[in-house]
This record gives sequence, C-alpha cells and structure tokens, in this order.
Amino acid sequence: MPNVTITPEAGLNDADLYRARVNGHQAVGRTAGEALDGLSDQLASSRGTTVVLVQKLGADEFFDSTQIQRLNELVARWRAARDAGRTLAAADQQELDTLIETEFEASARRAAALADQLPQ
Repeated sequence: MPNVTITPEAGLNDADLYRARVNGHQAVGRTAGEALDGLSDQLASSRGTTVVLVQKLGADEFFDSTQIQRLNELVARWRAARDAGRTLAAADQQELDTLIETEFEASARRAAALADQLPQ
C-alpha cells in the first residue's frame, strides 16, 4: 500500500500551502484536504485501498516541546536571513540541520509506532 505524505509549505507571501505526494504524483492545496483531493483526482483510475492517517503536529515522546520551540525559533531566523539575502550563522544552521534530522527520525519512529498498532 503506497504511503501518502502531506507536508505544509510556505507559499507566496508565506501563505500556508500543503503538498500531497505519492508514487511520483503530487498536488498542492490551501488545506491538507484540498491537496489530498487533488492527489486523489490524479489517482482516480488506481485500484486498491488508501489509508490516510492525520496526526496533529505537536510535542510527543519522539520530539519534545523544547525541541519544537527551538526549531520554530531557528526557522524564523532562517526565514528572516533568507528574506534579507543573508545566510544563517554557521552554528545556527548546524543546530537547525540537526533538529530537522532529529524530527525526521522522530517521524519515522512515530510511523513505526503507528504501524505496530495496526491489526495484522
């Protein structure tokens, strides 16, 4: 069963957009549901079952509130530097990269925990 991913992105003027992806297909929408609908339209001829898990982003045992707060701070600083045509200080960029990697690993552990809860 293919996995659909829906990720938030900053669009024009930092308006929120969502991108849904699966098997080389993608769609963008103003909401996660709109992006998923666009993807569903592209896959209308596909057969099979698609399971969609919606998880509210927030602190959990895999990525805590302190990490989330620091990630948000660094992303805001990165955006400000980008908008000013500058780069983030090397130490801040390294910390941001590390937090991104840590959250990515947390998402994999989260997915594994969810998979363990599925009926066999």
